[in-house]
Amino acid sequence: MVLLLRVSYGQTEGTYLPALECSNYNAFLTGSTFDSLKYFTDTIYPSGIMRFDLSKSQEYGGVEDLHSLLGVDQGCTFELINTVSSRFNSDRKYLRYQQYFDGVKVEGGGYTVTAFYIPDEPPGDPCAVAYMLSPHIVSGINLSVQPRVASASLDSILNGSVIQSGNQLSDADVVAELVITHNLLNNCEYYLAWKTVYPHEGTKISWVDAQTGSVLKTVDGQINLTAPTEIYGNQNLNDNTLGNTTFLATPDGRVVAFDFNGFPNCISRTIADFAGAVTPSTTAATWTIAVAPASMYQSFFVASSLVPVFDGVGINFGTINVGIDCPEQNAFSLGGSTLANAFIVIGGNATNSFGVFDAIGHELGHTFLNDFLNSNNVGNGSLHEGIADMIGTYAESVIQGMTDWVIGDDLPALATVVHRNLESPAWDCFTDVSGFTEIHDRSEPLGHWFFIISQGKGNIIGLGINKAINIVLESLNLMGVNDDYGDMRAATLAFVDDEFGPCSLEGYTVRRAWNEICVGPSDYTDCFHIAGNPWVCEEDDALHLWIENPAQGAVYWWTFPIEWTVQGSPGNPSGNLYVGNHFVVTDFPKYNWYPKYFNIKVYSPTLGSQFNQFRMVKLRDCNGDDPTCEEYYSLQGGGGGASEDRSSTVDGQASERHGKGIAVLKVHDIVGRLLYSGNPEGFDRNSVSRSGMVILSYFDGSGGFVKSEKILLLKY
Repeated sequence: MVLLLRVSYGQTEGTYLPALECSNYNAFLTGSTFDSLKYFTDTIYPSGIMRFDLSKSQEYGGVEDLHSLLGVDQGCTFELINTVSSRFNSDRKYLRYQQYFDGVKVEGGGYTVTAFYIPDEPPGDPCAVAYMLSPHIVSGINLSVQPRVASASLDSILNGSVIQSGNQLSDADVVAELVITHNLLNNCEYYLAWKTVYPHEGTKISWVDAQTGSVLKTVDGQINLTAPTEIYGNQNLNDNTLGNTTFLATPDGRVVAFDFNGFPNCISRTIADFAGAVTPSTTAATWTIAVAPASMYQSFFVASSLVPVFDGVGINFGTINVGIDCPEQNAFSLGGSTLANAFIVIGGNATNSFGVFDAIGHELGHTFLNDFLNSNNVGNGSLHEGIADMIGTYAESVIQGMTDWVIGDDLPALATVVHRNLESPAWDCFTDVSGFTEIHDRSEPLGHWFFIISQGKGNIIGLGINKAINIVLESLNLMGVNDDYGDMRAATLAFVDDEFGPCSLEGYTVRRAWNEICVGPSDYTDCFHIAGNPWVCEEDDALHLWIENPAQGAVYWWTFPIEWTVQGSPGNPSGNLYVGNHFVVTDFPKYNWYPKYFNIKVYSPTLGSQFNQFRMVKLRDCNGDDPTCEEYYSLQGGGGGASEDRSSTVDGQASERHGKGIAVLKVHDIVGRLLYSGNPEGFDRNSVSRSGMVILSYFDGSGGFVKSEKILLLKY
């Protein structure tokens, strides 16, 4: 299966350079604000993906309050463009933000927030819980956003530099958007450009310098496959009958077939061609080849069969428009194709069709991936190709009830031309292909990585294709549009570490599979796993987590919210630090609303901080007698929480015991050592021997927790 991305250039383009190697991409990682940013996080991965410290979540109003620490330029804003629900955790949502500079879209810039609550109110809603951040922030933008080249002149520019001869463009043919590009020419530079989409030998995308009028870069706007195929045979079709006429369209309208036999080829087709094409229909009791060739029925049958497969993994197409039987052995996902309105073209002839399950699944996969990845360089193009192969292979496995790893294998002649085998690829090591410019060749190690996490290899245990594809699809939410192999590795590891743990089976398998294809190393040798159910009922006042298979002689330190009562630490004499293999909570304070989310950190001084692990604890109101966050603030008469007294919160979470009065103060240092316990008026700050952060916890006369606060004591 050959996927071609033909690229031509109007400017000199340098050797491919991944965006992550640009000093103006996620520059905060090496900037002066990095240490300050770490205060608000539990973990920052080398890629920039970070997990927030939830105990500090209300020390700032939202991610926008951290923009200065993230190196966001003056004039930059971020707009929410998409919200995606997790496939693994019903509480988890991904909010994808696009970066703008002075109101102009910055291609490749933005970030994704992983949240456990999606507020109806603007940022700053006290109910919002931002948990992780995947940044793709570009900085140092210093250019005028006022174009000197008018959009009305773009047709003339493209006619002169790209079209040159043949059918000339008119102004109506060109769809243009003013953008700021980053690293478009592999030089880390910014250009103010008109991004244009227009018909020419199919669909083309060109970036025209909005100041000089020169064409910076041109790429194909559609991604295609080339090879002959054979038909499956007679199949019952999910067609639609209206009156006495049956149409080659599904009753729900989600798949519609169009006869493209009258076009001279497939490669020059655009979305506009669908308007003049006919959907085959018949008044007979059966479909016959007198109405349409068997290849037409096969492609419709395959596309309509794949819709519920995609639905099953959260890829919900609106309408899939299938242009079938253009006289060329080829297939395309057209430029402009979206999840809501997909357009694909399937070639064929009287005896052969490209409508096989993994091929059409691959094309629909490209349409889905357009929301996550560009395809304008060899890096993101390779990911597009490799992940589309994964999606096509998965889709075929669901339909056929078994998994094979040869693309196009339903017809041996097709498989021979395609020459892509995820189990036994021509190249299984990324270092062998990193310099390739052919993206389908460059993608082969990635397909093999997917085979390994699915089926295993050597001492690597496979997870099965269902879990494997969902890990891939989930990790896309943490990726940027210009990502390459290394970025995808970082995203998959960040996800499995958080969802399953770095030393879980999933963590081991994904890490070692990356090592196997020469993208690493990334192995945990002295590992431990936090076991137990972290989602508990607040009414039960019980939580039990433990270290599974602890290393011999290793010691484990657990850090937890200071207001919890932990077995083995009566009255919490060690503050929020517990040492042992089993962590047992016997009492939670009463919070104002539920659910509540907390991070538990486990550190082993025996193994070292590089093996720190975290477990998210969710405290639920199982009997439904307590308000949700929204209900609580509604009862308080506030929508934005502006009247909240944050000094009366449990690490920002209000306690119902607040009105009982304060009788006892306990003071701990940041590692949990008790510095003072007694009358609040008796605490002498000068008694603390050194500078540092301390935690003040207040209790009422019955020992009930009231509030806590953190203060910085400075000794001169």
